[in-house]
This record gives sequence, structure tokens and C-alpha cells, in this order.
Amino acid sequence: MYKHKCFSDIILHMKRKVFIILLILWTAFIFFNSLKSAPESIEQSSVIKETVSNIIIKLYDETPPSSVEKYIELDLMDDVRSFAHIFEFFILYILAFLFFSKRGFCSYKLLLKALYYSLIVAIIDESIQIFVPGRGMQVVDLMKDIIGCFIAIIIIFSINSIRKKKCAV
Repeated sequence: MYKHKCFSDIILHMKRKVFIILLILWTAFIFFNSLKSAPESIEQSSVIKETVSNIIIKLYDETPPSSVEKYIELDLMDDVRSFAHIFEFFILYILAFLFFSKRGFCSYKLLLKALYYSLIVAIIDESIQIFVPGRGMQVVDLMKDIIGCFIAIIIIFSINSIRKKKCAV
């Protein structure tokens, strides 16, 4: 049935299938969000903003300070939307990295493959929005997507460094 030589190769092959499915689904999720009109996108962000603002307010026993109220009123929505970009592409990069990796080996070539995939998705993601009513391509959003990728790279580097140190001991 399988052309692989040992059981670990079979497991690796099965994991790759799982990761490609997750990668395709997450990429579709990103594109689906890009196809939402401006009012739909704002409404989705508003739900998250309300949840976060309720949590922030509950952290205070009484009424929060005016600076916190001002932040919730003026800046929280932008931060929610920024975090969404960073989070989406953080997850995308991790999934791409896991799909492209073989036997847990981490190399610059592997990191670049995952980055190229993520950047292509980011560019397509922003380009899609050109054709969606009330939305458009934003270079700032593209930068937020890239930040999500670089956060993932830093975490992968850190994990890889820890693993190497444990193996050396």
C-alpha cells in the first residue's frame, strides 16, 4: 500500500497529509475572510472587540480609568483587526513549516519555503480585497501578515535551539 520503507516513514506520510489538509483549510479561511464586504468584516471584528472590552472592564472592580475607556472607544478595534492579521499568518506559517518539514529537521531552506508560501498567500489575500466592496489592498495589512510570519520564525528558532541544546547534553 505504501512505498515507504519503515513505519516511521508511514507515520511521516500520514502527518504530511494531515498538515496539507490543515494548511489548505487555513488558507481558505484567510481568503474567505478577505471576501467579506467591509460591513461584514467590521461586524465580525466588533463582536471580538466587545468581548475583549467586556473582559478589560471586568478586570476593574469599579469603572475603569478614563484612559482605559478612551482606549476601548478609540483604539481597541484597530488592535483587534491588527491582531487578526498577525494571528492568521502566524498560524499559516506554522502549518506551512510543518507541512514542508521532514523528520523534524529545521533548515534555512525549510524556513524560506514556508515564508514564500505565506508571502504568496498574503499578497493574494490583499489582492482579493481590491475586488470586494468597501475594501482594498493595504500595504500596512501586508506588513502585519509578515510580522505574524516572523513571530512564528522566532518561536521555531527558539524551539529548535532548545532541542539542539538538549540533544547536545
